[in-house]
Amino acid sequence: MPEKVPVDFYFDNEIYEGTVTNLSRNGLHIDAEMCPPFESNLEVVLILGDEVFRLPGKVKRLVNRDGLSGSMGVELSVPSQSYCEFVSIVQDYCDRRSF
Repeated sequence: MPEKVPVDFYFDNEIYEGTVTNLSRNGLHIDAEMCPPFESNLEVVLILGDEVFRLPGKVKRLVNRDGLSGSMGVELSVPSQSYCEFVSIVQDYCDRRSF
């Protein structure tokens, strides 16, 4: 990804903040001070300009920093067509920049 993108995620009736550091059609990697437990269901809300992506998913990977959860891999349950199109645009942009 060309830059980190702020994101909110909803877990256990609470709103948390994080930063998307990587994304694909099937998932996201999010840095966050608080990460839900492994296999937890959550909803990720990604706002980009006028577009709001509400992405249901499940925590599939946790990376600890200093004994605390510092980042997580989220597998998306049902990525929308518009989200998949957005990811394709970002990946094409990144591929062109690598030359």
